[in-house]
Amino acid sequence: MKKRWLALMLAGMMFALPVLGMAEEPAAFDASRVAPLLDAVTSAALGADEATLSLTEEEALTEGFLLRLTKALGDNGLAADALSDLVAMPLPAQGANGEAAVKALSLQVLNADMSEDGDLVMLVGEVADAEGQLLGQRAVVELHREAASPVGWKVYRFVVGDTELEEALLESYFAKTMIEYINAACGYSIQYPAIFTEDLIVEMPSGIQAELPDGTASFSVTRMENVNGLNIDALLTEESQIAPGTQVVVDEVTGAGRSIAFDEEGFIHEAIFFVTEGYIYQAELNYPSDQAEDFMQYTDFMMNSFSADELGLG
Repeated sequence: MKKRWLALMLAGMMFALPVLGMAEEPAAFDASRVAPLLDAVTSAALGADEATLSLTEEEALTEGFLLRLTKALGDNGLAADALSDLVAMPLPAQGANGEAAVKALSLQVLNADMSEDGDLVMLVGEVADAEGQLLGQRAVVELHREAASPVGWKVYRFVVGDTELEEALLESYFAKTMIEYINAACGYSIQYPAIFTEDLIVEMPSGIQAELPDGTASFSVTRMENVNGLNIDALLTEESQIAPGTQVVVDEVTGAGRSIAFDEEGFIHEAIFFVTEGYIYQAELNYPSDQAEDFMQYTDFMMNSFSADELGLG
């Protein structure tokens, strides 16, 4: 088995952040405390027909955005009169009068990189709706510590859709959260959750498997012979019949299959498949349903990293 920790790579960032370092102690930043502010800004930016994809301290807020932000702050328990202590963007000279309809959204923080002095933090988060369903958008937020702020921080930048910046910042998340496994003999690789530490990994003839000591979660990846000559659709049809309510889908870009099943004991079973004429490549992650928010993020990273040499993926 060949493994390597993913390296932190910030060279591709579109603006320099010379003071940022790898957050050795992520607990130093309390994302739950600043969540009302993040959710309010996200709702104001993306919870309207006209989305605002970029906010910076150099650009004044529009009157419409200010109305939405005022409404969203109130919805998240923050007083609008603290606005200047919550966002660094200049307010419109004429202020804003009236009411605005705002869809409630939230920002689920994936990673927080804090400066060495602890006064600046860069966040990457997934945008979610009021029910917690991810909407396929990521935002980068720059926060500065602010003593007068009711949440202790002030927004200096909010950017959606800057994939180069997102990927650069997420490298630190990968470095702390995922480990890459490469099986050169079988010609495939994948990133798996770092909670499955090296002492838990068990070698198999064509892959690895692991289970947490308390038995709450397990992981495996392997390559097996496609003895029945299945294609991805036929394989997923078989998977959907294993347990009632099993959901299956094919990724149109990579051709990978994905299944998710729920058992009566409160566990979720997710699997990812690649199918060729000769082989089936399969990764599985099993976890408690009450930890779905954390583990489904792992599965997304596994899905995006799973590659097979014979398919030219990776």
